[in-house]
Amino acid sequence: MLTALLTRSVVVAAYLLALLFHGRADLPTGLLAGAVIAVWTVPLVRDRMTRRSAPHGG
Repeated sequence: MLTALLTRSVVVAAYLLALLFHGRADLPTGLLAGAVIAVWTVPLVRDRMTRRSAPHGG
């Protein structure tokens, strides 16, 4: 789980930095940045919800 989170974070950070330096400051660029952040956030939330709802052994 930690490796997946770290990998997703590095990829998203690199993509957002590239978008910041090479993208235009307009609505489609902002929407693209929001979509990239959502793609990073959704699996994180899903993993946390799955971990909390799993039955505990013992």
